[in-house]
Amino acid sequence: MLIKIFGNKYLLSRNGLLPIIPDFGKAKKLEGHDKLKGRVSLIIGGNSGIGLSVVKTFLREGATVIASAIHLGELEAINSSQFEFLKWDIAEVETSKKHLDYLFEKYGFVDDIVICAGVNVCPNNNETDYVKKKLIETEFVHSINVIGVCEICKYILEKAKNLKNNRQPKVINVISSGAYMATPEPYFTSKHALMSFTKAFMKESEGFLRVYGICPGEVRTKMIVHGLFTLFSRFTKDKRKGHPDEIAELALLLCSPAGDYMKSNICVLDGGERILEQF
Repeated sequence: MLIKIFGNKYLLSRNGLLPIIPDFGKAKKLEGHDKLKGRVSLIIGGNSGIGLSVVKTFLREGATVIASAIHLGELEAINSSQFEFLKWDIAEVETSKKHLDYLFEKYGFVDDIVICAGVNVCPNNNETDYVKKKLIETEFVHSINVIGVCEICKYILEKAKNLKNNRQPKVINVISSGAYMATPEPYFTSKHALMSFTKAFMKESEGFLRVYGICPGEVRTKMIVHGLFTLFSRFTKDKRKGHPDEIAELALLLCSPAGDYMKSNICVLDGGERILEQF
């Protein structure tokens, strides 16, 4: 049975409401112009969605790319001499430090660190008590989306303070426009926390790092299609969700010389959704 809720189509099945999301096509394929040639870029959480698009975009532009994730995923199909993969669970703080030590020792310098890793639910949470269930979910989501990211950023700052040259690594936290939404769901509270940390980290790391936050709106990824947002999703004025490649192009701008004039900043890329909400 097909039903509509706020203009969005859903299929009513035994498993509940399954979203039918229109196919908005692929982002326009762009040719590389070596905008990142000679740079070393670390993409944390690069095996799918936005992270995978950042990996492919940075490789296209000539960067040496190290991608990390718990599972290889679609990275397995990448065949490039300028690509390396690390199995990395950012909830494990000591593992994060070990990997960062390895990268700075191997490459001498990491120019760009784009942190895309994040989760929206806790898998296999079979707790029946509502309060306990939410506590388990909150602890799991925040351990990755907040604590894991914060610990990586702080350790990168330690590394940057010991660099002997004047080069400043660029750190991009991929947050979410959900950081501007008032809701108690663990995913959104984690993004509020990450937004606050990123702003404070900009001040703390001044002179050593350039720190950015990217807040995407609803982007066509597995997290959106299968996640908790879909039932309440709202299309932007031009009736589409964003494409991961569009977020990757913003990350490219920030990491390339063309973005050097933009100092530490928060960039919202949501198709104008926040603006529309004000009317």
